[in-house]
Amino acid sequence: MVKCKDLFGKMSEYLDGEMDLAMIEEAERHIGHCTECKETLDTFRKSVALIKRTKTKKLPHDDRKRLKELIQREMEKM
Repeated sequence: MVKCKDLFGKMSEYLDGEMDLAMIEEAERHIGHCTECKETLDTFRKSVALIKRTKTKKLPHDDRKRLKELIQREMEKM
């Protein structure tokens, strides 16, 4: 069973469609019962939508990958 901390560290994968089907199903079950994770996911979605509306340059793929890995390492320390 997925826990809040596990899901929080994988929310970008969930939103980006990079999560495997079994994990998606588990995440959606958890979100269906966990108000905090549902609110966090909604906030992530709103943040992504806001960022997409801004006119910024897109980070190169390698930089995005390194940034994502750095964020995940920091989340594991929590």
